[in-house]
Amino acid sequence: MSKITVAPDKEHFLEDGKSFFWVGDTVWSAFTNAKPVEWEEYLDFRKAQGFNILQINTLPQWDRVKPDLGIYPYPMRSDGSMDFTAKPDRAYTDQARLFLRIAAERGFHAVLVADWANFVPDTWLAKLFPTHVWPLDAVEEHAKRVASLYGEFDPLFMVSGDTDAGSALTEEYYLRTADILRRELPGSLLTMHLCGGFSGLAPALAEKLDFFVYQSGHAEGSEKTLESLPAAFRAKYPGKPLLNAEPCYEEMPHIPAGDAPPSSLVYH
Repeated sequence: MSKITVAPDKEHFLEDGKSFFWVGDTVWSAFTNAKPVEWEEYLDFRKAQGFNILQINTLPQWDRVKPDLGIYPYPMRSDGSMDFTAKPDRAYTDQARLFLRIAAERGFHAVLVADWANFVPDTWLAKLFPTHVWPLDAVEEHAKRVASLYGEFDPLFMVSGDTDAGSALTEEYYLRTADILRRELPGSLLTMHLCGGFSGLAPALAEKLDFFVYQSGHAEGSEKTLESLPAAFRAKYPGKPLLNAEPCYEEMPHIPAGDAPPSSLVYH
């Protein structure tokens, strides 16, 4: 499988030395929610539409559709948290590897998220799901396993998923994850998937990333961030490619401001 690299001008990507235009889909829950036949149908459909990037969570997505397939990277507890002390579940990792192989055969590049924000302390999602948070050594072990299990498919990596800055401890989790992925798979590009409207990356984290991913979002007023966020990134962190990895897209709810009821959601 060919690798995606950053062009010498630090403004765009290359594949086999030729300019590469990133057309990505956020299929976060693929490993927990799709059967192989569904995965192949999905890939064929996206291929026909011109997609070439698949963004996938290596951990169960906190807001995934239920019921799922009942397979998870680690055993699940009754409170919805995972037993991070256990060995990975073979059914999950075998399916994940199968999915990545099928995707690669069709010419897709996978972008794998190592640490979704609900597993990392002091993030906005950790406040909603405090039982999900892992200790730092468990996160480090997971990063090593992700590199070992999936590295042969030449993935790119999102160190984080839907995260804000949190605290110095949050930053430490992400720095350690980035260091492990860089050490284990030095040729893979690293980025972070930031939460909607956020551009406050710590300088130490920004330095470790090969490109930046922002999220203009789907809340009321997000049309303004389509312009303000890239401008903020260019001012703070020049010299690296920049992507909007989560704008409003098909069937994505537009969340109203304030305390409007769920019935007021508008789908695009």
